[in-house]
Amino acid sequence: MPATEKREWFEPDSREVSRARRFVTRALQAWGLDADIPPLELMVSELVSNALVHGTGQISVQLSCQDSSLRLEVSDEGGVTSPHLRPPTVGGWGLQFVDELADSWGSEKRGHSTLVWAVKRTSGA
Repeated sequence: MPATEKREWFEPDSREVSRARRFVTRALQAWGLDADIPPLELMVSELVSNALVHGTGQISVQLSCQDSSLRLEVSDEGGVTSPHLRPPTVGGWGLQFVDELADSWGSEKRGHSTLVWAVKRTSGA
């Protein structure tokens, strides 16, 4: 599959979590990666929820596929604390789910915003 990506912005509202899940589902269906929908839906739910609790402003969700790997990125426009940076055993269940489902994941500060990413091999890989 050639490299491809999609990005969408979400308002800081808990109702947007389900919209983020639908965004991921539609992208994966369009790329023929239906088997990867359940884990990616759960990861985006947890990461968007985390951004709602700990961040501020709009939330960006980007999903890309390249070389049999999916990369999910969730970023917010800033926050006072950086709970995303804590090890998964210290935080809530959300990052523990991401840790179990992803092949690798991490976070980084970009100015005032926080970006959390997760990479997972596609099920066909």
